[in-house]
Amino acid sequence: MDSFRFAGMSSLADGFEGSILGSLLLLNISNCAIGESQLEAIITVEGRKPYLDGPLTIDGVSCEESASEVETASFDLKLADRNLAGSSVTVGLNANALSQDGFKLSGVDGEIELERRDGLVIAKFNLGGSSRSGICSDPGQGGS
Repeated sequence: MDSFRFAGMSSLADGFEGSILGSLLLLNISNCAIGESQLEAIITVEGRKPYLDGPLTIDGVSCEESASEVETASFDLKLADRNLAGSSVTVGLNANALSQDGFKLSGVDGEIELERRDGLVIAKFNLGGSSRSGICSDPGQGGS
């Protein structure tokens, strides 16, 4: 069952603290099926800027058209400022069994940072992956 719960107190202009809990059983977006998803986050407002901090867990993503699949993934979200004007988004990623067109990893983890300045989005990636054999390979290319 899909469900959401919001709780909080104080002025939304400044000083607000609250929480959001939510779950979705299945979601389909652009030919991708997203399994059960859960969000548990803290929401605060300081100086008229909203902040969100908390984990989002997804139990599987499968995209038929691109032959992409993730068994499970968890994201530690940190969002600041509702329109991202001069603000940043940090996403900590931890995923198992990631595959794309025959290329498979048993795990991926790291961090993605997005920052918007002067109308440009700057992205920084620090990601690592591992395969069950310890070597990342494409089976179609004769790797191990």
